[in-house]
Amino acid sequence: MRLLLAATLALVASACSAESPTDSLSRATLVPGTALGPVELGKTTLREFVDTYGPGHCALFAGDDFCAIELNYEFQQLSFLWEIDAQQAYALNDPPITHATRGIDKFLAAHPQFGTATLDSLSVQAKSEPSRTFYHGGIDGNARLFAPLDSVMGYFQDPVQDAPDLVAGNREDNPPLRWTCASIGLTVYLATPEEGGAPHIARMTIFQPGPRP
Repeated sequence: MRLLLAATLALVASACSAESPTDSLSRATLVPGTALGPVELGKTTLREFVDTYGPGHCALFAGDDFCAIELNYEFQQLSFLWEIDAQQAYALNDPPITHATRGIDKFLAAHPQFGTATLDSLSVQAKSEPSRTFYHGGIDGNARLFAPLDSVMGYFQDPVQDAPDLVAGNREDNPPLRWTCASIGLTVYLATPEEGGAPHIARMTIFQPGPRP
């Protein structure tokens, strides 16, 4: 009985101490229009990312002329989006593109051509308080989740533009106040505390600079 109890406790301790594949990103530097640590826009492929960080939770965004796969981690606090060829995606039958949401690993094994898609955008989100938030890195020493808007104002020298729609982390419940600079590939979303006070950064999304759909 004691041996069984000891073995059970050892397994529990091991499970509790096991690191998530995404833990290395929790304090990685966010570079507008470029990367989150080693994860690079325009370079990191869908297959490479899944092999490194696991399948996450897959969502599919589709329209008449676009299709994108989004992978979410840490209860949607990390989001990564790959645009894929819509015509190829809609032509699939066995399995269809919708099966990507059932398991991205199996989908890529059946359709490896989509694994070569490169990352288009990514997003980091804050929870209600810092202690519950996964990402504690930032753009530099100042611009990070929960920081005031002033911490990123230096990045918005150009007139504020509309945020692109087809980007990672584009949720209906995102804070309505947002600032975008398309020339550097950065959008910040601002939330106001329920108890009042100055708005703070609740989400940061980076995407490849230039015109976007």
